[in-house]
Amino acid sequence: MKERSSSSNISSSSSTSAWPAGGLPPAASDLAAAVAPLAVMCGADAAPLTQAVRCLPPALQQGVLAHGCQVAQHMRSLGVPLPLLAATLRRCLPLFSKPPAAHAAPLMAELMEAGLNAAEALRCFERSPVVAGSTSLAPSLAALADLLSAGGSETGGSSNSNSNSELPSAAQLQLQPAAALLREQPGAASALLAVRPAELHRRAAYLSSSLGLSAAQLAAAVRRDASLLALPPERLEEQAAALAEELGMSGKQFAELAAACPAALANLAECIEELTHAASGLAGEYGEAEARQLVLACPELLASDPRTRCRSEATLGLLWVSHPRGLAMRRPQLLCAELAEPACVATRLLLQVCFGLSAAEVYELLAPAASGDAKSLACRLSYAETLGLPLDAAPAGIAAAASSTGSPPDDTPAGIVAPAPAASELCRAEAAEHSAQSALTTARPAGLNLDDVATLPQEQLLSRMQRLAGKAGRPWPGSADFTAFAAGFAKRPEWRHLQTAAAAESARLLRLLRSTAN
Repeated sequence: MKERSSSSNISSSSSTSAWPAGGLPPAASDLAAAVAPLAVMCGADAAPLTQAVRCLPPALQQGVLAHGCQVAQHMRSLGVPLPLLAATLRRCLPLFSKPPAAHAAPLMAELMEAGLNAAEALRCFERSPVVAGSTSLAPSLAALADLLSAGGSETGGSSNSNSNSELPSAAQLQLQPAAALLREQPGAASALLAVRPAELHRRAAYLSSSLGLSAAQLAAAVRRDASLLALPPERLEEQAAALAEELGMSGKQFAELAAACPAALANLAECIEELTHAASGLAGEYGEAEARQLVLACPELLASDPRTRCRSEATLGLLWVSHPRGLAMRRPQLLCAELAEPACVATRLLLQVCFGLSAAEVYELLAPAASGDAKSLACRLSYAETLGLPLDAAPAGIAAAASSTGSPPDDTPAGIVAPAPAASELCRAEAAEHSAQSALTTARPAGLNLDDVATLPQEQLLSRMQRLAGKAGRPWPGSADFTAFAAGFAKRPEWRHLQTAAAAESARLLRLLRSTAN
């Protein structure tokens, strides 16, 4: 009887403490009622918030219920936008679990004293919730600023709106490099605030010695991608050994890889077996030497799906690329994309229309733009055209501007054949309709570069457009005009037509891929 009773008690205890299997049961009505005021104050959806609170440990749950509204009120008093407050509540409940004066307010104050405004400061917690576990961010802010200060004064523009003085304080001047990094890379940089200062310096010292970088070069590399400081030396050494074993990658080559694209290594940091498996798979597909060069050129391949790579090569073949493997080796980023899906097809068709190129030429010559978002690129091209500032000339590598009919140029690059008749007809039909009714034309006065249009941040692109408009004697309508234009772009006929054409082309390619696989 005693054994049975003991067993029953153990079973009962584990059933109440175990993580729920499958879907969560409905939240108790009293908990839902207790969470409702916090959801309203933050503009959050009450149902998922209630379920999230219900999954917290009891002490943390009680803390959120007792102090969450006070923390939310404090954030609102700082002027934090409601959508950001709701997003932070969803991702970082521990920030709302203590009285604001005891935790959230001091952490926010430290970030704002460094030069961030309230929204930028709160975004650090939304992007990297682990930061909320810190008792103070000042030591890590100072350590990060110290590492970055060796690189000079590239601190970025300050958007601090909390100081009454036009000049930053002495503390802000000292911490400006860290504030600029947090502003520009809120995800990767915020995670560094949870790293102890001594550990940050240890990682920096290892990177300087292993990569052969000076302090200034290391600071510049971190400004490009803060993920460079995300991995401890021990993990980097494990990754270097795995890539040396599977791909024959030298220490110097690994150093170049880590400096050029640290995010690719950081994303695989949790499981060395995953990195080993990915590298082994690439070596099996392309050969050790070729796989090594592919990874050095496109580190994202380490996280790519073998099925995606296979479909990408097959899609290139369906687009009448004479040597799909050769093109993929020259432009390895193509292997990371689902080229037959509507999003990728839309970008390709847009560039074919604008420049009268075959699909192969788009991927060969316009790789940076071809990997961009079709809607954003189409919107920017259309807006530039409305200002009379389209592209200055055909992009690098294209010998002549396309004709208004959209037919491919005669000087097709070596190794690339003309598109199939059906593809040519589609391209001509696209170009004809666009030249008649849309802003996506091929007229290109001096000014903009396609890669800039595709890749520049909006603020920089608009600044460049403003300068070019001034040189051409055209009025500049202001950034608000572009914002309004972009907001209504989805309803424009040229965008809807491109979406329709992309959907049809995608369906055709996917159908052919399925039939080929069978």
